[in-house]
Amino acid sequence: MAAKPDDLIRVNNAASGQVEELSRQLTLVEDYSLPVTNAVCAEPKAAPSGEWRSIGTGIYVEGLMSIFNDVEGGVATEVEIEESVAVPGWYRLLPYSDPSCPLAIILGAPDTQNYLYINATDPQKVHVESFTPFGSFEFRSLCPEGGFNMNVYGTLEDGVISFPPQSFGFIRDNSASYANRDGQFKVVLDKNNYKVYTLEVSSELCRMGNPTSAIGMSVNIKTGADIVDLRSILIPGIYSSEGNEEFIMNNGDPGIGEGFNFDVPYAGVYTFMVVGLSSDNKIKARGETIFFALYDAADEWESVGEATYNEGIYSSFFSDVAAESYKVEVERHKTRAGYFRLVDPYATHSMAVESSECNVDHSYHHKHYLYINAQDPGQVYIEPSVIGFKVNDSLGEGYLSSYGYAYVQANRVEDGKNAGVFGTLNGTTISIPDGTMWLGQKKYANGLPQKGIGQNVMIELPANAAIGTVAADSLNDAPVEYFNLQGMRVNNPQSGIYVVRQGDRVSKVMIR
Repeated sequence: MAAKPDDLIRVNNAASGQVEELSRQLTLVEDYSLPVTNAVCAEPKAAPSGEWRSIGTGIYVEGLMSIFNDVEGGVATEVEIEESVAVPGWYRLLPYSDPSCPLAIILGAPDTQNYLYINATDPQKVHVESFTPFGSFEFRSLCPEGGFNMNVYGTLEDGVISFPPQSFGFIRDNSASYANRDGQFKVVLDKNNYKVYTLEVSSELCRMGNPTSAIGMSVNIKTGADIVDLRSILIPGIYSSEGNEEFIMNNGDPGIGEGFNFDVPYAGVYTFMVVGLSSDNKIKARGETIFFALYDAADEWESVGEATYNEGIYSSFFSDVAAESYKVEVERHKTRAGYFRLVDPYATHSMAVESSECNVDHSYHHKHYLYINAQDPGQVYIEPSVIGFKVNDSLGEGYLSSYGYAYVQANRVEDGKNAGVFGTLNGTTISIPDGTMWLGQKKYANGLPQKGIGQNVMIELPANAAIGTVAADSLNDAPVEYFNLQGMRVNNPQSGIYVVRQGDRVSKVMIR
């Protein structure tokens, strides 16, 4: 996936009134195309006509043009804010009119003609119907008012207009790509109210450990100047902090710092979630990072030869990746019939072999595996698996999982069967239903997975890997273990929320 330079940029020169062509080309970070079902469906409406009055100097925080490598997101610039006299709640500004602003410097000219119009007449449904800076780049909110079959809006609260990540579409060539990808775009109506409530959370994607000891995990945190405290929690599974802010606030550990260290008691995938608090103890920011604690456990597995992997996951997400089949080593568990793993499953994919951008990340100095649970041939699922592959440095390393796993971990197997999310093992052929895979990339959306992808994903096992009928409830004989939300084992759990592990199944329960 080569990043594509935009067409030659044409801007209006404020001094001469003539359209000039700039030789400078901006390069897209990456092309995150919107699904076809959400594509542009209507032309946006025009902003109110008539008189506009100045309400003073505000702050514009970059989050749109940062889809280009050359433009840094999160940079704050002072701008004049105007409000419509006829329709209060409509605002407009010229984000790039100052010749000293970063983008004007990059392009060699300011933009004094193309206003950013914001409809905040409903503070809970704020939107930008169309914004075309420099007369060349068009952005629209991902909502019907912006011409999209989506309902992603911003908010106006305490004089601050903000939007969630991936809330804009960047329009070009009759298609659209996600913009405001990190949710940094913001307009502060009064510069005196500008607060830096930023929160960045990062960690390694995976770390290999020893089954006889805990695995250490390190989290790095950067906070804005106006974040005065944090609440953080480490929990097994894959979760978003969005919608879980109150849970984190009520159950998380207090304390602010630049880093946290944990020892996780067993292998699996974990989410570290955190909220940032203001001086009046209000939640102002949130974040998460995904972390895998891994054990190779090589003595528990045996090679059974090569499988044929029909890779339809990346090809269903990236428009310029073709589906392909290729050979990959497969291992089976020695004692758990129907449990398989593919060894370094993307090491020989054509993306890794032929592209200068795509590669298998060897910095971890250990193998990566795609774990396939086919212990019940009619209830096959992909366990969260770090695959050691990254499309490019801006996206980071990838991992895969499936909806089936999520249903098993939530103890909702029957619901999963009714939803058709489980794959099958028929003879030596493993098939995964279309649209049931998850693809996570470490540096994209805080590592949270893109769900509902995958097309014609199949694995043809070698003949000697075939299994017979497996008892679906064999795990019920495994001992039950309880852990608190900090990962500490609890022998006699009292009332509260606990993580329960039985065999390879992990779930959360509330004891009253």
